[in-house]
Amino acid sequence: MDDVPVPVADPTTVPYEPPRGSIEPALAAIWAELLQRDRIGRHDNFFDLGGDSLLVMRMVTRVQEGLKIKAKVTDFFLHPVLADLARILEGADHKELTQIRRVTRRKPATSAATMKIATGPGGGKIVSRDGGLTWQNLEPGKVVE
Repeated sequence: MDDVPVPVADPTTVPYEPPRGSIEPALAAIWAELLQRDRIGRHDNFFDLGGDSLLVMRMVTRVQEGLKIKAKVTDFFLHPVLADLARILEGADHKELTQIRRVTRRKPATSAATMKIATGPGGGKIVSRDGGLTWQNLEPGKVVE
């Protein structure tokens, strides 16, 4: 197969039409920030403007947190044009998303009495200190006190 460069779409050839409705302007603002663009039109393609999979992950998070929409990562890949994505997200669940609780780290145990050790078949062990688990590799058959 010949090494033929893949043509890159020129985002300036897409006629600009401003976002409309309730979701398009919010999405456009998120895109503009992530893609560092002054304006985003409703016919713009996220990937043609420089978006990539890492930015999609950031975008999903912002949509879920900012717009309170349960968005699927696949929607962003299957519908990279702003107006199309907005139409899909309008039909998505607008449920309260489960919040992730912040936990504080516990201090490590200071006495051997609080440790529990289980030896794995390959010589590894699981160490439990006050409910926290860590994995450590050991030589097979080694006895651990």
